[in-house]
Amino acid sequence: MIGATTGAALERAAQAGPYFAITLDPDELVWRPFAELLDPAVLAENVAQVRRVLQERTGVPMANLDLRACASIHALGLVSRLLAPALGAATFASHVPTFRIEHLWWQRVAGGPVPVGVTSPYGSDVTEDTAAETIHAQVVETAVVPLITAFEQTFSLSPLVLWGNVASSVAGAATMLGRGTALAERVTAAGRLSGMGAWTARGFARHNCCLFYKIPGGGTCGDCVLLRS
Repeated sequence: MIGATTGAALERAAQAGPYFAITLDPDELVWRPFAELLDPAVLAENVAQVRRVLQERTGVPMANLDLRACASIHALGLVSRLLAPALGAATFASHVPTFRIEHLWWQRVAGGPVPVGVTSPYGSDVTEDTAAETIHAQVVETAVVPLITAFEQTFSLSPLVLWGNVASSVAGAATMLGRGTALAERVTAAGRLSGMGAWTARGFARHNCCLFYKIPGGGTCGDCVLLRS
């Protein structure tokens, strides 16, 4: 399926909130190619900005803001901007967009969800039985894998931390939607996300840490492995 079907599915997902919003056919004169985010220099600039924002908000000296923790936070935010719209479109419209690096765009902002756009949106209609597999094939493998690889190589982050972030973003999207938990469970049980966490009566619980606890005053996330240590 192409064009209007995918666009309509993404517009429906966007109604769930800013993390689910994707700009369709963004103006390439004012947007930046998503492929830039695979460049270590660009990632370093972005994470430096994360540190500056955290320093302004917390008053903690820059030197005390762990670089790898800031990189992990940024990675979690970026992958959420890919997986939340996909989960929303699948949940509300039974359709999964195809996100390829070469079709994606982004903009730098001082805080909040990073704006993401897609040119010539296309995707596939799905059923309850095929949605999770399709999200892996059309979003995780095509866009998330290269992004996670770039973070791993640039900041020497553990794959367990990074893929735990991906699983956490899927679970978080389902929580924000207020539905879609069954789909989120299937997505996090498959492929590279298998073993990154477990679903309990309280929701998703990670088997690894995002490193946010290293930020002074940051505390722990709701799905943190440290809460069960």
